[in-house]
Parts: sequence; C-alpha cells; structure tokens
Amino acid sequence: MAAPWFCVGNPILNIFQHFEAEIASILVALKSEGALAADLALPRPAVETVREEAHGDLATNIAMVLARSARTNPKALAGLIADVASVRALAELG
Repeated sequence: MAAPWFCVGNPILNIFQHFEAEIASILVALKSEGALAADLALPRPAVETVREEAHGDLATNIAMVLARSARTNPKALAGLIADVASVRALAELG
C-alpha cells in the first residue's frame, strides 16, 4: 500500500510540501484525538509565503477553511494546530 501524499518522511518534498504534509498530519491527529469530528472532511492544506515579512516566512489559511465545518472559530482551530506543531517540534529536539 502506498503512503499517503502527506507522508512526512518523503525526501522529494519542497518546503511548501513539507509544511502542507505536516499540517495534514496534525489535522489527522486532531481528528483521532477527538478535537475535530471524525467525519470532518479535510482538504489539502495550502502553504504560501506571507505578504509582509514581519508576519514570518510561511502561512496557511487552513483554520479559516475548516472553521465553519468544524463548528469552531478560526483562531481556536489555529491555536490547536499550533499547539500540536509546538509539541512535535519540541519532541524532535529531544
């Protein structure tokens, strides 16, 4: 069975694809933890450069896209995604 497109260990990914895969993986984890409904359809996250350099390097609007169908506000959903991303980053540091 082939790995899903968001398999994080894929060496061919560019930086945008890497973060799209990481965000997709986080959303799947949030569904499995019950933070998002199990039947919630997950679109492929889009990652792009930010317009203003002061806002960082990359951005995604996945929280805005999913908020209505997830029955939550975008800021709360973005916070959940950021929390999981932070925990994963700290775990990688060891």
